[in-house]
Amino acid sequence: RGIVDPDVTTVLQEQFDLYNRKMMTHDDLALAAGRIYAKALIGKNYLTLRAEAALFIKKDFGSLLGPSLSLLSALADRHVEAIVISGAPSEVVQAYRESLRLGSVYGLELATNAGTYTGNVINNPGVAAEKRKIVSRILSDGSARVVLGMGNSHSDMPLFEAAPLSVLVGDIPL
Repeated sequence: RGIVDPDVTTVLQEQFDLYNRKMMTHDDLALAAGRIYAKALIGKNYLTLRAEAALFIKKDFGSLLGPSLSLLSALADRHVEAIVISGAPSEVVQAYRESLRLGSVYGLELATNAGTYTGNVINNPGVAAEKRKIVSRILSDGSARVVLGMGNSHSDMPLFEAAPLSVLVGDIPL
């Protein structure tokens, strides 16, 4: 909706094309996408982006989630916390958290100064090393356990390794 220059979408699509042609790893894609996104938001207001993220998920809600809504609701009813670890922007992941019955969420975090994006990436949980740190932190006190790991790339291996049951979304051989 005009938050970033339309050319940014083209640049991001080029990175996804390289990934899809197996010319870069998922970790490399996540790092590149994070840098591109951070640069595109320099000088943009954090609150404006949060509002746009909320509008985006309202539009995207049904098409993206479909059957997942029932699963998430059933898990919450059974006091199972669904935790999302994603390379998607934290503003979007947080907006989904607020609309769904999710527990903790981890998304791409960008630096701000006085509510304005600076162009720097603080944390990118789209890469395997960061996912491994997050899983370790979640499990560190012994009060939690991972029962299901879901993912769509090699970067999700830390989730698969921590869970007795794993679901691979897509057709990526592991």
